[in-house]
Amino acid sequence: MNPSLLVLIHVLIGVAGVNLFSYLTRKKYFGLIGNTIAGVFGSVFFSKIFDHLGVSPLDIINDGTIKYPLFILYILISIVGAIVFLLIFNHLIRYLKNRTK
Repeated sequence: MNPSLLVLIHVLIGVAGVNLFSYLTRKKYFGLIGNTIAGVFGSVFFSKIFDHLGVSPLDIINDGTIKYPLFILYILISIVGAIVFLLIFNHLIRYLKNRTK
């Protein structure tokens, strides 16, 4: 596995996590495309923040071996980042709707 494949898996898991979260909580549902966009941007944004703290794909795949604790942390960062971005997106939409009334 190379770092590029790890990033693609990371983004796909973030998208799947945010779509599952929005399916379970119907109040935060923006459709498949809206949730997918929120998932992609949220997981990438959070992964870039944590890249500077030492949880990057190059640190996870070191010398051809996978460090599984860092991999699990990277996946959890992806899911949490996607959900947080969806919640921020939901709050922003609600704020703008109330502001225009």
